[in-house]
Amino acid sequence: MRIKYNETAVGYDELYRDEQYEKYRRVLENAPNVLKQEVLCDIGCGTALLLEYLAAKGVPPSRYVCLDLSPGMLGQAKRRIGTLRLSHLADIIEADAEYIPLRRCSCRAAVSFTVIDLVEDPKRMLEECNRIASTCIISSLKKAQRGKPRIPRIGPLLAETQHDTIHIRRGNCS
Repeated sequence: MRIKYNETAVGYDELYRDEQYEKYRRVLENAPNVLKQEVLCDIGCGTALLLEYLAAKGVPPSRYVCLDLSPGMLGQAKRRIGTLRLSHLADIIEADAEYIPLRRCSCRAAVSFTVIDLVEDPKRMLEECNRIASTCIISSLKKAQRGKPRIPRIGPLLAETQHDTIHIRRGNCS
């Protein structure tokens, strides 16, 4: 997976910006306060499109934790964050979504868009989200959910897009 995303990092935005923006828009419509938290961890941040989107809407978080397994994606994220002149609020971390190197309750919110479909142990990823944040937003590809019991119940449905379901769950940090 890491190799695939390293290879596609440069063209990722061109291929997926519109699809990702649609997910962010749906979350802002249905849970606006989640994306406006002081400390927001973007698990599987990719090229930091979420931060770009939030900055364009005038609601960047006070602290943005950009976490991804792919050095190629993180390189693109670092460039984007620099271009946005938001380096002062971003932490860029190379890490696995199943083993997040953050302290318990270190974030007010965690978001992860279509990463749960890619990890080896989705249950472990959800446990990590719960451990680090008060609120978690997780999206999953509809096609990945068909007939695959390996993805555990994520939480109540928050919104849907053409390709994804978006769920909200309370973490262990309330």
